Amino acid sequence: MKIVSSEMKNVLPKTHLNILNVATDLSNQMDTDLYLVGGCVRDIMMGLNNSNFDIDLTGSNVDKTFATRLADKLGGTVKNSSVFGTHKLSVPVGIKDNLEIDLAKCRSETYKNPGELPDVKPGDLFQDLGRRDFSIAAMCIVLQSPSNQDWKSGQLIDPHSGYRDVVNKELRVLHNESFADDPTRMFRLIRYSCRLGFDIEESTKNIFESSLNYVTAVSGDRIRSELEKIFDEEDVALILYNCVKLGLLPAFLTKFDCNHLMELKSISHLHRDDQDSVEFWLGILAMNAGKSQIEYLSKILSLSSKQNDVINDLASLNEQIKQNESFLLSDDLRQSDIYKFLLKYRLTSIRVCAETTPNKAIKALLEIYLNSLINTNIELSGEDLISLGISKGPEIGKLLNDLLYAKLDGHLKSADQETQFVKDYISVHKDIN
Repeated sequence: MKIVSSEMKNVLPKTHLNILNVATDLSNQMDTDLYLVGGCVRDIMMGLNNSNFDIDLTGSNVDKTFATRLADKLGGTVKNSSVFGTHKLSVPVGIKDNLEIDLAKCRSETYKNPGELPDVKPGDLFQDLGRRDFSIAAMCIVLQSPSNQDWKSGQLIDPHSGYRDVVNKELRVLHNESFADDPTRMFRLIRYSCRLGFDIEESTKNIFESSLNYVTAVSGDRIRSELEKIFDEEDVALILYNCVKLGLLPAFLTKFDCNHLMELKSISHLHRDDQDSVEFWLGILAMNAGKSQIEYLSKILSLSSKQNDVINDLASLNEQIKQNESFLLSDDLRQSDIYKFLLKYRLTSIRVCAETTPNKAIKALLEIYLNSLINTNIELSGEDLISLGISKGPEIGKLLNDLLYAKLDGHLKSADQETQFVKDYISVHKDIN
């Protein structure tokens, strides 16, 4: 019997411990067993006290009523409930932060065909742990023991030797049909291996290799979802590298050449926390794609209109750079020329191009735009121009652009100089008129 209460206290934040205490008290009131499951248990056993912990709870009678009452006690809400009997809570854990809690009734799963969603039925704890992806995810910590078991609070339940695999730093599936049942597990295997620094256990590696053909049975939506989870990792490029090296991406993208990802495993997206992180990495995936390849990628991954726009925009940018390379690398190229050339392209597309172009001069040009030019603003407004004597109409927009271009080229360094620029403009055009 392994009691891990001290490990929980050493690793989990006080906010999380408080949530677990409230949930345990409620399970006692509602006469249901309750367990902490999933990645949180794995991280506790690894001593990863710097993780952003999720809380996943399961129990024999954890239902919508339990979820609603727990949300009320924690001052949160039930965000949604699924057909699989799971409930997602959003709970405040600070002035501005919320924590999501996943609740589920213990269940069993059976798969009729590879790649299909499972048939779900109520089950016991051991059936619930047996449906997990890997042994290190098939552990739980007892919070409230069932009446028919002599389990202690804080006891680790580990029927598949997950803790041994944590110690040995290995990833192991629970049975030979694991990847056939759910081929998306193959993406998670590579993602966890890279994130945790774990090796893939030898028999699991053999099962992986023999199951690659099953990945085409999975819908594009589900594969895209797995890719989006990869795009949210720290070592995205390394994970994608291994997805190609181990044959997983080529097995799904049968008509798409993704070998370029083997050359890019050192890329780190500096903007990974922004809203376009997914589009950035899709751009990396599609960086060399032509029209037919883009259409294939869009269809097979069911890309959104925004995602489609970015990879098409990137293809256009690459083509225009190729066609205008001599102009872009000319000695008399001005900052305003760079600005005008790139202004119509999405920042995400430009970032992808800057990250991947082998041409150092083009890379430098793109980075000047990203790091400096797009942040350049003039001091005067349209209202200021009207007060100086410019008539309302399209002339204002043209003059504002001329002011910006002059500033980009280093000719204007203050509001006074901008004002004089406008006065000179008025004087010249008055003389012409």
